[in-house]
Amino acid sequence: MRRLLPTLLVLSVLGLGGCGRGEGPATEAEAAAAKAQADERAALEAIERQVAADREAVRGFDITRATYAWAPDPRTGQPAPSVELALANGTKLTVARLSVRAEFTREGDAAPWWAQEFHFPVSGVMAPGDDATARLSPEPDTDWALRAPAAEVPVQATVLPVALETPDGKRFLTEHAFGPAQQARLAELRAAR
Repeated sequence: MRRLLPTLLVLSVLGLGGCGRGEGPATEAEAAAAKAQADERAALEAIERQVAADREAVRGFDITRATYAWAPDPRTGQPAPSVELALANGTKLTVARLSVRAEFTREGDAAPWWAQEFHFPVSGVMAPGDDATARLSPEPDTDWALRAPAAEVPVQATVLPVALETPDGKRFLTEHAFGPAQQARLAELRAAR
């Protein structure tokens, strides 16, 4: 037993020496997680760069009014929630499609009861200097339609432009495409390096 004790002691020290944090090969799960974080960071950095590059091109596009109400659905004629948007194109771009982020909040609530990104064609196209209107309404069986408060409940709609698309398919991002949540997540990913 006396001869085995030093051998066991040496083996146990060698075994523990390879178990230190950050040493040795990463597991497949750790490698996959690291790759996912690197991919997420790269995607967020690409959005950040595009928003900076597109800043001047999209400056001047505005949603001047967002009115939430119940109105007859144009497809069914039945009352449905909708939001009417007033758009102003103060850019030098001709806008064929628009992406917006909408949040709907009951009067008095701190958090929205529904948030969604919408992508839709502008009726015709919006030339530089044009004004237009657009109406967003949910399909009858979607979460927005099912969660909508009753017509008599006041709802505040906050709708922000996220991206403008020209007739030739070029897409320009606004500052709202890289909002506070994305900025915080990118900062977190950068700090984790």
